[in-house]
Amino acid sequence: MKNILVVSFFVVLLACIPVQASTTVQLEGPAGIGADLIFDYISLSATTGTINLSLKNVSSIPWDLIIFDFNAPASVTGASLTSSTYSWSFDFLHDGINASGFGMFDVYLFLSDGLEPGQTDLMTINLTGTGLDGMTEADFLGLLSIGGSPGLQKSSLAAFQNPDFFGFSYAFPAGGGQQPVPEPATVLLLSTGLIGFIGTRKKWRK
Repeated sequence: MKNILVVSFFVVLLACIPVQASTTVQLEGPAGIGADLIFDYISLSATTGTINLSLKNVSSIPWDLIIFDFNAPASVTGASLTSSTYSWSFDFLHDGINASGFGMFDVYLFLSDGLEPGQTDLMTINLTGTGLDGMTEADFLGLLSIGGSPGLQKSSLAAFQNPDFFGFSYAFPAGGGQQPVPEPATVLLLSTGLIGFIGTRKKWRK
């Protein structure tokens, strides 16, 4: 009887442990640029949570500059980059990160040193707020940026610079799935807006 009770109690404990799932997406840009991005949200309590990011350069060329912006629910009131493999600049401000024609984002990550082919960067972002125990990755990756040119509002945006070109990708469109990377003609039309943040952090955000 005791054995049955112990086993039953153990099963109940397992059932109470939340199952965390991560979201993986392949980022593809022009001229063969590419990345594997893993976005993993873990709820720690109603007021705290953690985002683990993994970004790998799967291109055959190095990146000299990387920018990654995404959005956060309004109930997230604080965010800080607590650890990373390399030295990223970080900022958090609801609708305060200006990504040129793509609108205003909430979270900003900038790596000026870039990544060599095959290199992976791991980042941990700690969050504070309310109702964080009921959130999933979709609560972050399904929010569109505010403002921007018609049709260009995105839930997340990745940008990569190489000495010879500048590529970007819509990482997570609202509603799920991955949006197509703009054709070269579209990239050309957007060049006026994109040139504002190429190479410098200040040109990316206000």
